[in-house]
Amino acid sequence: MKTTIHHKDLIELSKERVFTDNFQLNGNYLIESHNIINIHGIHINDFEYQLNGVLLTHRQWNLEQQLEMQVKHDFPFLKMHFEYEGHSTYARNSQGSLNADIPSGTHRLMFFPEVKGTLTYPKTKRYSLEILVSIEFFQKIFNYDTESVGKFGKSIEVLSPSMLHPKELPITAEMKQIIFAIINCPLEKGFKRIFLESKVIELLILQLTQVKENNHLLCESVLRKDDREKIYEAKEILEKQIENPCSLLQLSEMVGINDFKLKKGFKEVFGTTVFNYLSDFRMQKAKDMILENRQTIAEIAYEIGFKNPQHFTAAFKRKYGYLPSVLKNNRIN
Repeated sequence: MKTTIHHKDLIELSKERVFTDNFQLNGNYLIESHNIINIHGIHINDFEYQLNGVLLTHRQWNLEQQLEMQVKHDFPFLKMHFEYEGHSTYARNSQGSLNADIPSGTHRLMFFPEVKGTLTYPKTKRYSLEILVSIEFFQKIFNYDTESVGKFGKSIEVLSPSMLHPKELPITAEMKQIIFAIINCPLEKGFKRIFLESKVIELLILQLTQVKENNHLLCESVLRKDDREKIYEAKEILEKQIENPCSLLQLSEMVGINDFKLKKGFKEVFGTTVFNYLSDFRMQKAKDMILENRQTIAEIAYEIGFKNPQHFTAAFKRKYGYLPSVLKNNRIN
């Protein structure tokens, strides 16, 4: 199993990697690696975890210019891709795959018997979790009855390129929690392998169930392409103004879309309401800040928009089931 990445100008970005069949590790429970590249305005920070049948890569990129690379995989490619910030595009050069566009805040599950094409990333910051899964690992999850997954499972059986859903779907709050749990996993080796494997399966099940719940969107969508862009703009405004958030009406005026379409469209694109998204984003940001251990609980509460630290403490406990002080004390210890 071989992967080839090529950049026409920068040899530092070109590489060839050989993997064992089905990503098997021959006795090793977990292999972790960290790759950093800083060259010509391209800043790449990749964390990789390989366990039997699975290769996870958490990418943190800052691109000061558009990045375009040629990619080739000579093995069947089953991928769970979560682009929680940034934008990723794949344009095929062969019949063994399909074009794939993955905007910020969305995910895809795809199967390509052969990958040969062009990867393009715009000038932006980019954060993603990309999970390659062997066909054997996927089959074991479903007790070798992949046809139970529907057309997508049948495509894997006959080695035909397929997407789980015709278009990208929003990363839900529940998916985000699992993604951040993977990224921040504090466990070591054997325990970490079990944890990561279970979280990969959880994410896969969430992808599959979300498709069933969202199939009606194909015929009931209220959004045009320019509306969808305004919904993403609204999300960015929410994230930048968490200390003093605007009202729904103010937000709709800022992005140039009526409040009805904003409410319905936001739920369609991100799988949750504007209010719940803001609440989840605040709590996740607070959790990240606590783990960084640079500020007091009260300072964090004020920074994410709470006037009363006690109200923040109560909201945090409702969300995670424990007090922020418990997380902070465990982080210190």
